Amino acid sequence: MDITRALEQTSFVFGRALLLLLNGLDSQRAKHDTFERFRRHGLKTVRGVHSEMLGGDAVVAQYKQRARDEFHFEPNVRDLGQYAGRTTGACFWLCLAAGLAECGHEFLAQALPGNPSARQSMAELRAEGVQRCVDMGVRDSPLGLTAEALRTHFCAGDAAVLLRPDMKAKVYPAFAGLDVRGPARTEQLYRRWVQKLAAKEYADELVVLCVALELAVHITVIPFTPPAALQQWAAASYRPSGAAEDASRTIYLGNNDVHYVHISRQTPGSASAAPVSPTS
Repeated sequence: MDITRALEQTSFVFGRALLLLLNGLDSQRAKHDTFERFRRHGLKTVRGVHSEMLGGDAVVAQYKQRARDEFHFEPNVRDLGQYAGRTTGACFWLCLAAGLAECGHEFLAQALPGNPSARQSMAELRAEGVQRCVDMGVRDSPLGLTAEALRTHFCAGDAAVLLRPDMKAKVYPAFAGLDVRGPARTEQLYRRWVQKLAAKEYADELVVLCVALELAVHITVIPFTPPAALQQWAAASYRPSGAAEDASRTIYLGNNDVHYVHISRQTPGSASAAPVSPTS
């Protein structure tokens, strides 16, 4: 079991074990990690992502090769940017929206109950197609508006999924247990972090985990391994415990610790699946 392995490898130090789990049980990556991804939870000022940090041809080439070698499909890698509607730092939410648009429509009808805004924008996205949204400009397209609606659902206001008692009971202990530099990890700090996530903060592994649990979707993140690493970093998978492999519920992302890209199994211009109804 992954949790047992992580605890044994870290001599049962919870914070280190948690970091190891979030790094896909990759001890080399955990040693390399300077905790910058999680230290931002306590920062009052969120720095924007600079274009030179987003990677280039070498990063994309690595994602593609790993998709072929480890997951056995021919990938289409899309950098969807970081702007969605009125929000910034939205690369994860854009990739999530694109991934959900390519999932089976029966699954989507179950995943977004009681959220007419998200369901309406998702219906428009599936009708338009991800690639057309990229061509027309992502920010105010159905893709950008779907990403913003999903982000609002999870992060904005007192009804945010991340603040809901049942989800908070799962995520907050991990947030509080991470062994990183910065202020004491309190519920007040957690709430402030969620508020930042709603508009401008980058979504880290804890957010990916929350989304996977809430939507009952399987999210696989292929990390970019820097040249200085001793070995290739392990891909991380997030899904509800006991959930079976299901291609229609699987979303692939690439990540270099500052930016997510969408890795699609569909070729550009391919037809979208049948649209999901915007009504509950």
